[in-house]
Amino acid sequence: MSREAGHQRLKARRRVSHMLEAIDAIVGFMQGHTRESFAEDLRSVYAVRAAFAMLGEAANKVPDAIKRTRPEIEWDAMRSFRNFVVHVYDQVDPGRLYDTGEQYLPPLRERLLKLLQTLEDHI
Repeated sequence: MSREAGHQRLKARRRVSHMLEAIDAIVGFMQGHTRESFAEDLRSVYAVRAAFAMLGEAANKVPDAIKRTRPEIEWDAMRSFRNFVVHVYDQVDPGRLYDTGEQYLPPLRERLLKLLQTLEDHI
């Protein structure tokens, strides 16, 4: 493995770890809530918005060479959702945050764990 490839893998491993941290935070902030109770808990809504921003930011910083090896991971969707949460903050529906966390994060977490394992096996 070239020095550059090793650097790319190390950088990707760090970013994927940040993504998993954000997912775990979102799941934790939503734990014990229904869609309705989540929408009424402003602290949890703000925390989840911040964690989604972190998730998208970290996804955006994964090297393109690594992203190309995992087309099943929705890199562009994470970046787009981050931009929506950050830049169109006044139109973010807490129910959409909740639904996104419930529906998309569990399979994403599994894909990221597989990627992280691959990255760790090759460093």
